[in-house]
Amino acid sequence: MKKRERRLEKGRRGARPAFRPIVKEHFKSGRLIQGWPGAFTGPEVGREVIGTYRGHARGFGFVIPESPDAHGDLFIPEGSARRAVTGDTVRAIVAGRPGRRGILVGSVVEILSRGERRFVGIAERDGRTWVVRPDGKRLPFAIHAPDAGAKGVHDGDKVVVELVAEPSGERPATGAILERLGPAGRLDVDALAILRAFRIPDAFPDPAIDEARAVVAAYERDPDDGARTDLRDLPLVTIDPDDAKDFDDAISVRRLRAGGWELGVHIADVSSFVAEGGALDEAARERGNSVYLPLHVVPMLPEIISNGVASLQEGEDRRARSVSIEYDAEARVRGARVERSWIRSARRLTYSQAQAILDGDARTGDPVAKLLRDAAKLARAIEGRRARVGMLAIDKPEVDLVFDEKERITGVRPASAEWTHKLIEMFMIEANEAVARILDDAGFAYLRRIHPDPDREALAQLARFTRAFGYEIPGHPGRGDLQALLAAAREKPEGPAIGLAVLRAMERAVYSPRREGHFGLASDAYAHFTSPIRRYADLTVHRLLDRIPAGGGRRRRAPAPDSGEEWEALDALGRHISFTERRAEDAERELRTMKILELLARRIGETFDGFVSGVASFGLFVTLPAFLTDGLVHVRELPDDWWEVDPARASLAGTRTGLAYRVGDRIRVRVVAADPSSLRLDLRPADGSAAAAPRAGGRKRKGKGTERTGARNRRGS
Repeated sequence: MKKRERRLEKGRRGARPAFRPIVKEHFKSGRLIQGWPGAFTGPEVGREVIGTYRGHARGFGFVIPESPDAHGDLFIPEGSARRAVTGDTVRAIVAGRPGRRGILVGSVVEILSRGERRFVGIAERDGRTWVVRPDGKRLPFAIHAPDAGAKGVHDGDKVVVELVAEPSGERPATGAILERLGPAGRLDVDALAILRAFRIPDAFPDPAIDEARAVVAAYERDPDDGARTDLRDLPLVTIDPDDAKDFDDAISVRRLRAGGWELGVHIADVSSFVAEGGALDEAARERGNSVYLPLHVVPMLPEIISNGVASLQEGEDRRARSVSIEYDAEARVRGARVERSWIRSARRLTYSQAQAILDGDARTGDPVAKLLRDAAKLARAIEGRRARVGMLAIDKPEVDLVFDEKERITGVRPASAEWTHKLIEMFMIEANEAVARILDDAGFAYLRRIHPDPDREALAQLARFTRAFGYEIPGHPGRGDLQALLAAAREKPEGPAIGLAVLRAMERAVYSPRREGHFGLASDAYAHFTSPIRRYADLTVHRLLDRIPAGGGRRRRAPAPDSGEEWEALDALGRHISFTERRAEDAERELRTMKILELLARRIGETFDGFVSGVASFGLFVTLPAFLTDGLVHVRELPDDWWEVDPARASLAGTRTGLAYRVGDRIRVRVVAADPSSLRLDLRPADGSAAAAPRAGGRKRKGKGTERTGARNRRGS
């Protein structure tokens, strides 16, 4: 019997080289699809989805159905998108039955229409022809550009190209050059390329500029635009990052005779410069927010306003909206009011300067030092109160990119982590919440900042994940459970992985008029009010405050209905600025990743510490904390084995050796390749880090928790 089994096994191994290309060809053509779990099967009749494809930077994607069903989006594994790019309308076929969490898996079999035809990439001369290789993973093929020479394009330039003809058979895709941006690798060129790729406007229309100039001229002639409370003798300061150019918030704190404090949060009165419905307002609404790229800012408003008359510059009289919040001795809110004011900032401080003052680097009698000491006591009391009601404190490490005088990246360093940053954050949260309560009392519909409760299944999966590290939390944890988890893991080696898992379990905060709270802040009503220079949502809230009659915020009125023309307009605006916010974050992240990979491309062969942040059948995603970027360790770089994903243990496990790499595991890796254009970082375990810890019990048995799709390590394949 054993001999027969060996002969059968030998026959299967011998047939594999011929069998694999056939399966691969049928899989690509759609005649075979990968079922669940891990089997190949024919597509089921009638199981097709028509919808919009949305790709992910890691190679996989989703099809969002035109007609949603109970299963939601269709997951498309890497290699199954059939050259679809984000925005394309596609026809996809479902593979088998729903898997874990009810997710359907499938493959794209036809691209019905292209949603995007303009792409940014690098132009390269290939003999007598020119090709453009699109940046990132937006388009999985190069575009031939016959007109590149006529447009003055040089080899290695970043360009904007429009796709004219799709690839067909042996015929390559062709396109036309629309704009030459400049040599790739220069920060200003790469920043412009990112703006073009994400369709972020970088120039204001002439009518908006003309209106801004007229507003500034009127302000210089007569800055007084109506009744305002004069707070110019009140000691207050701005505290911002070192490289801040616009200052839209200042703070003041004073102790009350009866005990407790009065906090003043003073915000630039941008609405007094931007008339609703004007050209300036329309331009700001379209942008939705400012975009902060390394060494480059694309402001929501022209700089003569954002960096000029609206900015709370040191020693200058400025229009403001002042929120005064009264607290008792335990930092519980007694009441709040908002008024239009005149203010004058006594000092422009950076976070590090403010921290130095708190640490004792100031004269005892300095009024600014006294203000900061009182502010620190109040902020710590507020932080304690908010923690007691369930506010989550998730550490999100950041790094600053370091550039030389020619704007070439030379390194990275940890971002400043002074407690004064937390101080300002606490005060801004309090002001935003106070304004939301005032608008609620006035009965207005307004753009809230809502953060929905996490999905129950996502929390259950988080509980299964943390159990692998020895942290037991309920299957459906509450805020208190999450707080305890984060606190317990904060100083541990697995802390970053736990924090990342909690973040991934959270929903995304958005703008909406729906009467929902903010889960992460444990707030029943929350609005953005404190940054009108850089966020359009805040500008809408400022304008609403003018509609509250004198004393109108002191007694509660019936809430506005969740319907009607005004509510629908707010809902549409909320969706738009939620999109522009995501777009800005994605653009910044992509440019930062591009420059970090440019740095790592000069450090091929060097080793760095990392941790496993994700697993897939084709390898490990490894985060390098020193750079806050991810790379891929392909299975061919792992010990020779058949590697399979084990979702229950969040690991990639070898079936023969019993080795396993688990999410959160520390690993030292060597840089193999880094390509800034394609955003690709290839890694391999460094010497001494090639072997993962064996699982308890030796060889792993397959069970319900194991996803039986894997990849064989074949070095050189």
